[in-house]
Amino acid sequence: MAQPEYAMNILQIASLLFIATGLALMAYAVGWLILQIVSGRGSDFGAEAVPVSASQEPRPVFRLLVGSGRQVFALLSGRRRAA
Repeated sequence: MAQPEYAMNILQIASLLFIATGLALMAYAVGWLILQIVSGRGSDFGAEAVPVSASQEPRPVFRLLVGSGRQVFALLSGRRRAA
């Protein structure tokens, strides 16, 4: 007996979830970048070292996605930056 035409197999469902996750991450990154520019912290990335308070630090998930290898290693090993 054949499956109905509208039935989705597991690979189709997994690929749709994968695409939706990627789109959500891109939307989050674009929103974060717009927020940095609107709040005035994105006008000149990396020009000088400006002290950042703990409330302004990026979220750990976003730091894991776009941070440098050293930050990712420190985040995974549980070490925190000196204040």
